[in-house]
Amino acid sequence: SANKLLNRVCTTFEDEEEDISSVAARTFGISADPLAQFVVVFSSLVHDVDHQGVPNAQLVKELDPLAIQFDNRSVAEKRSITIAWNVLMEDRFRELQSLIFVNGDEMRRFKQLLINTVLATDIADKKRSAIGKIRWQKAFHPSQSHNSLDESSSTQDRVANLRSLKATLVFEQIMQASDVAHTMQHWETFKKWNVRLYKELSKGYREGRGASDPREGWYPGEIGFF
Repeated sequence: SANKLLNRVCTTFEDEEEDISSVAARTFGISADPLAQFVVVFSSLVHDVDHQGVPNAQLVKELDPLAIQFDNRSVAEKRSITIAWNVLMEDRFRELQSLIFVNGDEMRRFKQLLINTVLATDIADKKRSAIGKIRWQKAFHPSQSHNSLDESSSTQDRVANLRSLKATLVFEQIMQASDVAHTMQHWETFKKWNVRLYKELSKGYREGRGASDPREGWYPGEIGFF
């Protein structure tokens, strides 16, 4: 889903005779930034690595060691980021690393984009969602925002920072949309992952780690995704 949406964003409109530079401008530089594009795909692959089968709120309630380690916020997401990054940085992936980032600056940028993109999938974090809305207003509706970009920086820097913020927000929106886009996949793909999620939630409920029985309201809930 993430890759499909990313391709749609970067599609050239032939009937408008768009060139590479105009597409890059329209996409806030995303179409001309292969590293950033790969971050979206990579984040999609790893964003649920080592998921514990229960929501973050349950881990916090249980005083799980992971919840303590990650300060009771976005526990599963931070756990996935940590594992994915540690694995990627192993010696056996040296060649892959050299293809993704060629220097320390690119590596740091890749990691920061990875963190932002994966954390964006934690839509249950009300504080993060509120901050996200403020950032969206600042980027796309600055006249309505009370939080403008740093006025002390040069005009060129402000333009660059605004473009970077817009690109980051687009990535986050792609991830959030893709995270609930299972209904838009092939029917067999939808069933495969839907059944696995149902079994996971059922197991948690039987073990006393789920707030509700997934049998109650499962179909209306899935129809709601459509």
